[in-house]
Amino acid sequence: MRYTFLFKIAIVFVTLTFSINKCSAQIPAGFSVYTTAAQGGRIQVIFNKIDDIENGITLAYKTILGLTLVDGDGVGGTDYTELYLYASTTDASISSLDGLTTIPLNRLEVICSNAAGFTGIGGLITKETFEPVQSLTGGGTPDLLFETDRPTSEDIKFSTHRVQIEFRVGVSNSLATSPPGYYILNVNFDLVGCGTWGGACP
Repeated sequence: MRYTFLFKIAIVFVTLTFSINKCSAQIPAGFSVYTTAAQGGRIQVIFNKIDDIENGITLAYKTILGLTLVDGDGVGGTDYTELYLYASTTDASISSLDGLTTIPLNRLEVICSNAAGFTGIGGLITKETFEPVQSLTGGGTPDLLFETDRPTSEDIKFSTHRVQIEFRVGVSNSLATSPPGYYILNVNFDLVGCGTWGGACP
């Protein structure tokens, strides 16, 4: 299941906006695999201070994704054994609205962390890892944010299992040399289940 964020940036007035679009996944009848934006489906950030342009802005507590990975009989551990959450973009850089200027893609970084339901290794849970800060590779290449084998013991439902997505813009790599303007980037978030349904796990 995929959500797409529309990310806009304006420099010296930098504006960054995300919007989420829901896409369907091909899955067996009676099964669900999807993400939903519990909050923060559209985000805009404006850079109009020298300090922000030089040191960057962190957008925390803005976007929460609810994750759903359940089977038809409602019994965890039957069909899915692991889940993976990826971020990606098909773009090679962050483009201005007029298409005349770009910002390197590594000016944007993504961090995923637990918001609810993913409490770490213990009991039947032997793998639950949130990756450190991720820069997007671009070209549609998925970058791993989170993985867990929690589906072996419980159904994952958006009402109880959520992750926070934090965006850092210009923090590790400054926007100080970027041309003024409005910029836009589509960021996709894909939830992948594996096991009996979804194919072999990585």
